[in-house]
Amino acid sequence: MLSIITPIGWFFLVGIVACLVGSPRSLIWLMAIALPFSHTAMLVVGSNGLSPFWCVALVAVGRLFYLQFRRTRNLRRARRARGAQALSLTGSTLALLFFGAYALLITAVGPALFEGVGVITPRGGLDSQIDNFTPLTYTTSNVAQTAYVTVGVLLVMYLITEPPRSIRVIEAAIVTGFALTLFKHFLPDSWPQEWFDSNPSYYYHWIFDGARERGPFAEPSLMGMFLGMSLAYLVASFWRASLVTRVFYSALIGIGVYLYSVSYTGTALLALGSVAGAAVLYGLWRIIRYGTKQVRIYFASAFALITLIVFVFWNVVSKYTLDIVVEKLGSDSFANRNASNVNSFRVLLDSFGLGVGLGSDRPSSLFFVLLSCVGIVGTLLFMRATAGYLAYGLRTPSVSPIAWAFMAQLIAQLVAKPDISMPGLWLLMGVLAASYNAREVGFDTEKENVQPTFKERIGTLIRFP
Repeated sequence: MLSIITPIGWFFLVGIVACLVGSPRSLIWLMAIALPFSHTAMLVVGSNGLSPFWCVALVAVGRLFYLQFRRTRNLRRARRARGAQALSLTGSTLALLFFGAYALLITAVGPALFEGVGVITPRGGLDSQIDNFTPLTYTTSNVAQTAYVTVGVLLVMYLITEPPRSIRVIEAAIVTGFALTLFKHFLPDSWPQEWFDSNPSYYYHWIFDGARERGPFAEPSLMGMFLGMSLAYLVASFWRASLVTRVFYSALIGIGVYLYSVSYTGTALLALGSVAGAAVLYGLWRIIRYGTKQVRIYFASAFALITLIVFVFWNVVSKYTLDIVVEKLGSDSFANRNASNVNSFRVLLDSFGLGVGLGSDRPSSLFFVLLSCVGIVGTLLFMRATAGYLAYGLRTPSVSPIAWAFMAQLIAQLVAKPDISMPGLWLLMGVLAASYNAREVGFDTEKENVQPTFKERIGTLIRFP
């Protein structure tokens, strides 16, 4: 089987080597830069490709095992591994580990237990399978999705063990994604399309009249998900920044709004609209509960900024927003997506609530993917993990921009992007988990080497961080 490193793959390979030789903690910066390359191959093996993000994540997982081995060895000598945090199992982290374990188990046995159940296979095309479901059996998608979830969970453990020094690492992803999209939009003749559309595992959206911009992503909706996450982070960061940094954030927000207008994506519209609604409710709750002058000023300033942006870009926003809503609601694609979600309930019932395994069924929403693939238990565990990290992030000012970005990412995936292998999902979750572990439950093993009992760890599952 022939393995090929793509041109962009060589760039990230050099980056991986540089990080390991110079500063291994910089791996997270490289993962952030790789975020906009989510559907570009770094390594092509046969008819499958692996994106730069997951290649760097594999290296990070290898470093996790090294750090845990070194820490275990040093503990025997009554020393702490330099730069590594204790891997404490909080409620959310424990739920995430249980989710990974259950997903592995049900994926191993689900297709055999429920063989023949009608599903929508990931590589069979959603529209073509709505009226002709595929009988459940083992496929390569089971292996691939299991590998993604395993590496994703271990990546979160790595970021807990070796947390990033700053949450602004996400800005590397935003600047890279915006810069690449602007370059492609304004200099299309100079854009090396074959470098980015290099993963044989994906279908790439082609529109030749320039009506919808997709940047370095496989399709406009993926760019919309990235825009939703980016703008949520930038607006949330704006209020805590210095004057100079606010100018920088304002420029990026303006670029993000412009890219929304040229991408013509409903995913960004729904994600940003939902996050904006949540932000308004959260602000009102803060005013009612705390009522401080500073909170009122922040809320009024946020409302004024959003109003100003809508006023300046009104023609663009109104035109594209109304057109997107009308077009989406009346399309066959919208009807087929809803039908695929409805079918996931049938798959759930046919599997007696257990699920049929990761990669076995692919409706159009992450929530319905979880229901049909990992069942009620897996869905509840994943919701417990994400809700716990989100709750912690929203109430912690230092990481609240990451929490708002994480919320936008989740909403976009719940609405339109069901892939649990999305890099942004795991990177944002990992940053929140690292912050919570380092600030709230980290302990010094030089002073105390007392681990919580199994009963105490199970008890944390029912308490939010």
